[in-house]
Amino acid sequence: MPRRPAALLCMFGIRSVSSDVVSFHSILLNHPCDAVLDNHRAYCARHGYAHTVHAIGSPGNSDLIRLVYKYSVARKMVMKAPAGTLLIFGDESAVIYEQLAADRVIGDALYWITQCAAHGHPDGCFFMLRAGPAALKWLDRILDVLRGHGADHGVSRWSHFELEGIPATPYNQSLDGALWCSLLFTPFGLHLPEHSAFVLSLNPTAHTNAHDNRVTSRFVDYLNSVQARAGRLYDDIDVPPISEPSFEVVNPGRPIALITSYTANIAMYAAISQRNVTSYCRRHDYTHYVYRDTPARLDRKVTGNWNKAALLLRHFDAHQQLGWIDADVLIHAPQLSLKEITCQQQFTLVRDVSNHRLNSGFMVFQATPECRSFLEQVQAMIDVVPDKRGVYTSGGDQNAFISVWEASGGDATIPLSDCVSSNSHPALYDADSFMIHYMGYPDRFRAVVMRADALDIECRSMALEKSIHSI
Repeated sequence: MPRRPAALLCMFGIRSVSSDVVSFHSILLNHPCDAVLDNHRAYCARHGYAHTVHAIGSPGNSDLIRLVYKYSVARKMVMKAPAGTLLIFGDESAVIYEQLAADRVIGDALYWITQCAAHGHPDGCFFMLRAGPAALKWLDRILDVLRGHGADHGVSRWSHFELEGIPATPYNQSLDGALWCSLLFTPFGLHLPEHSAFVLSLNPTAHTNAHDNRVTSRFVDYLNSVQARAGRLYDDIDVPPISEPSFEVVNPGRPIALITSYTANIAMYAAISQRNVTSYCRRHDYTHYVYRDTPARLDRKVTGNWNKAALLLRHFDAHQQLGWIDADVLIHAPQLSLKEITCQQQFTLVRDVSNHRLNSGFMVFQATPECRSFLEQVQAMIDVVPDKRGVYTSGGDQNAFISVWEASGGDATIPLSDCVSSNSHPALYDADSFMIHYMGYPDRFRAVVMRADALDIECRSMALEKSIHSI
């Protein structure tokens, strides 16, 4: 195939002879990132590139200092490299998706960098330079901007202000072998693999509430495994669900029960949650109601979240305590009982991590007249909502639960639990987390992360059981 022409001319108007010598430099500015490093190493191994890791000794330093470190390391490497050497620089927020050869991407240009879709500036997470005077001038310009910025206050490395004015390849320009040059993973990752990109940018500020380094590392680990077996992203996720009964009662007739409900379109991750919760219920001798389709007596044109109150009321009188658990939830500490989590309160409702007053993904109710009345009021509100065809349509079911909670006196009458005791967002995960709610993620991405976490939960549980029996 002929060489692709340069994506853009060097801003200094100079060209260099191409070189077969390529070196990749991973520059770590923040947190440990084994998955990203593995990604960089695999890319280099595929093409025979040299790979070097540089890590700032104090990742807690200011963004300004970290930027000075990154571009100073790049300048140092350019100075050391023979003229014409192609140097690739990627920090811990850059992941190679399509493993395209670097020389075919840069063509005959002296540098290559793409725009960031979020703000239009060049995205400094990944760039390529050909060693020589032009590359040094390019980097000196950036370092001068950083030096002239003065105080650290207000500097954000994610705005890429230091690169303003430098011509960059449009992020959505196609390449041979990739639809886009660069893709912001958090807002646009749902387009994979139908769309493709050379580089994925893990810039966390594009959607702060949904970004979490641990969860993102799960995805990068998965991407690395797919690349290692020459597969296609999600090829082991996009499979037909196993045929199972549309309704199942596990361990019937127990004093405490949980309800899980989902439909086939989300089975890729919901089945993972259901197995996790079923295992938990068996462990603690709870009943588990499993709805794998909308019950016939309910409106099948309505998305399943709108049926929470109806299903809770259906089974309310059969138990002393009854809970709802969304199908994108995993119990991470199955050794803890619901009694320990709810502290035997009448209502267990949990604060939402975002701007909603509470999150209806996990709720537990005692079999009291007050709880029944609460659920009946929620259902009455839901009944008059005209459009319930989407999870978030008309404010979602959560809006009804919040309205009734507020009308009942709010915190003064029904205190909300905190965001870490149960129903925690992945960003709030720690070693003591009871339950993680994988809210707001694209379905296939959610399935990848939940599958990996569920496997870890099973391994920890087995190790704990083994240690108990060995005493």
